[in-house]
Amino acid sequence: MGKNDRRTINNTSLNGNRERIMDIISLNPGCNPKQIVGWLELSRSAVDHHLRRLVQEGMIKVNTAGRYRRIYCMAENVRKRGTLSYSQESVIGVLDSEEGLTQIELLSRLGLTQSTLSRCLKELEKREMIVSILECGRIKYKVNTKE
Repeated sequence: MGKNDRRTINNTSLNGNRERIMDIISLNPGCNPKQIVGWLELSRSAVDHHLRRLVQEGMIKVNTAGRYRRIYCMAENVRKRGTLSYSQESVIGVLDSEEGLTQIELLSRLGLTQSTLSRCLKELEKREMIVSILECGRIKYKVNTKE
């Protein structure tokens, strides 16, 4: 995803960092800004800026309990496949169109970091949405077609 590329969800434009923050919140409901800063290695002011924008756009809600802020996705923004992150949806989308891809091939098509892709693949395998197959000494991934 390029610097100026944006994904539109419910008429809301998400830039790369905002999308990554939404991914984290959907995977970790109730997380706080300090955790997001640590996971994304962004500055606290950048995370706070994106959180304010996401609240204004109705994408997330922030609950304050004492001195802690807990962040949650709004109910209407939970994805159709359950609580999949945008990165997980992207992986599923690529594997729907081209099955039997390695991690390196997925990285080149999606533009995710290695750690994000590994986390997505692990979670999708755990949910039995994708399967990994050892083929010619390489692990390849495809969408699980078994119901």
